[in-house]
Amino acid sequence: MKKIQLHWQILIALFLGVLYGLYFPDYIDYVSWMGDLFLRALRMVIVPLILSSIISGVANIGTAENLGRLGLKTMGYYVITSTIAILTGLFFVNLFQPGIGTNLGLVQE
Repeated sequence: MKKIQLHWQILIALFLGVLYGLYFPDYIDYVSWMGDLFLRALRMVIVPLILSSIISGVANIGTAENLGRLGLKTMGYYVITSTIAILTGLFFVNLFQPGIGTNLGLVQE
């Protein structure tokens, strides 16, 4: 018997879950605990996984010169992406001008 690939198993389960939720909404309470348990376990694993990945990456860099170069590249990337985000936000605020036309006189403190 041929085994179904993992991505197809996930898509089939997703489709069946949506159908179950649409056609049997009263019975969701009986199975919702499994999803809650899965999400809690996932949240519990995220921080140690990221921390161990960072420690492993820094340990494999080697010399202090390489670490310093990587730190400079990381800071440069952070500054550039933050600047792009700020400029994008300012552009859209000036384009749409949210709050124009509202009557702030009705607000009581």
